[in-house]
Amino acid sequence: MEKKYKNDSYFGQISKEIASAIKYTDIESKTCRQELGMQDFGIWDIQLSSSSWQPFYEPKYARPQLSGWCAGSTDAEPFIQVDFVHMTSVDGIILINWYKLVDLLYNNTYKREMVAMGSFSFHISYGFDLQKLQRTRMYTYDSSRKLGEPQTFIFNDPFLAKYLRIYPRPFLGSNVSCLKFEILGCRNLGNYLFFQYCFPFQNLLLVLQLCK
Repeated sequence: MEKKYKNDSYFGQISKEIASAIKYTDIESKTCRQELGMQDFGIWDIQLSSSSWQPFYEPKYARPQLSGWCAGSTDAEPFIQVDFVHMTSVDGIILINWYKLVDLLYNNTYKREMVAMGSFSFHISYGFDLQKLQRTRMYTYDSSRKLGEPQTFIFNDPFLAKYLRIYPRPFLGSNVSCLKFEILGCRNLGNYLFFQYCFPFQNLLLVLQLCK
């Protein structure tokens, strides 16, 4: 059974309130090419959401070392979203396609085969306001590379974003888009400004959720 997952929790609402207080004119986009936290969990599970997901392939599993995220098979415009909480400079992304061992039914007999998982191409939308996201061009995987080998895409111009959405396109012959990824950018950009606005919240749970 496919499920919908939307990040409309108190975390998303409060992070908007905090972020709106930050002076973004003091922050500039720049190139750092640091991993922003998918692999080492610097990006928390609660910061990840998607248009849809399949059981055992939720957004939180989109990390390079985990099982991956897969959209619902009926999702016409699938995406996975990262909420950075504060404005972050992004300059690239690392994506991974992979193989999965599955049991397929042929003539009433199950046969175990390796199935390709991942995506053929993708584009990204980014910005501060979810209603006014900007879109990048379409990027395509190098088909000569082996599945399981990470592919790095460096953007021509780094950009600032609070929200980042990845829109993958499935392999030819498949109706399901999947992703494992890491985002590159300036990991510490904006952390100090964000930290200043954590203390007014008296609820300790919120502080622990929002302040890293």
